[in-house]
Amino acid sequence: MSKTVFAVLHFLSPETTIRAVDLVLSLPLSNSDEVRVVIADNHSPDGSGPLLKDHYRSDSRVDVLLLKENMGFARGNNEAFRWIRDKYDPDYLVFLNNDVLIDQSDFLETLDRIYQHEPFDVLGPDIRCPDGTHQNPAHLKGFTKKELVLRKRRNQLRNRIFPVAFLLDRIRGLYRRAEAALLKKDSLPKRSVPPAAQDAVLHGACMVFSARFCRARKYAFHPGTFLYFEEEILWLECHTGGFRMCYDPSLSVTHLNDVSSDTYWQSLYRKEKYKNEQIGHSLDIMLDLYDRSGVSDHQ
Repeated sequence: MSKTVFAVLHFLSPETTIRAVDLVLSLPLSNSDEVRVVIADNHSPDGSGPLLKDHYRSDSRVDVLLLKENMGFARGNNEAFRWIRDKYDPDYLVFLNNDVLIDQSDFLETLDRIYQHEPFDVLGPDIRCPDGTHQNPAHLKGFTKKELVLRKRRNQLRNRIFPVAFLLDRIRGLYRRAEAALLKKDSLPKRSVPPAAQDAVLHGACMVFSARFCRARKYAFHPGTFLYFEEEILWLECHTGGFRMCYDPSLSVTHLNDVSSDTYWQSLYRKEKYKNEQIGHSLDIMLDLYDRSGVSDHQ
């Protein structure tokens, strides 16, 4: 028997979350499989958390947690992680952004087959985007400390001259789109599915945690972050803590990309400025973890 719990972090866009959850609930099950879904509403300002709780009130397979504040990606998922670990003790805990669709009919069977063949602590599937690109693995190698220091300096410089940096980014974006149109780049074949990889940095839109990881850890993602770089920090904690991270493309999902974020951050300028600030904070956390772990660098 295999017990799989899907944790869906919800923030705005209730119709997107319902679509994602209903796809999970429609997955074929063997007689011994059990599937549950836990929706963690990150205190959505549109009041959609209680709406989802009411929508699923008659479905015993779905729990809806109403968080008392917007806790961001890491702490919001950690609330779900602790609640699921203590109540269900799952064999697999699958974290999903609410805009990730499980459209692989044999997802559960494939997940179990991967684990039986190569036991993992954290697994990343092939994450496909509507434009045909693939988001996993996010990086084949984690950042070295030297690279993080350089990124921190660039982040600080970007903060100081943000209005200029933002304008330059927009100009570069316009130029690239114009060049792609002239060269008809959008008609070229998309990047093929990357091959399986070990010890790679995994994309946070969908991650699977094994029972061993859940029982050994107090949290899934470092609680000091709000948004951005959670995946890189998790890679470092797994790398130094003896947890096995794997990417396997035989498991796949579709990522609609930034539905909730784009709904909330209607101003691109404010979104990019906030993102830059949060990245700087997350870089500080990762540099501190490097220092405390005693790992001077990694190649």
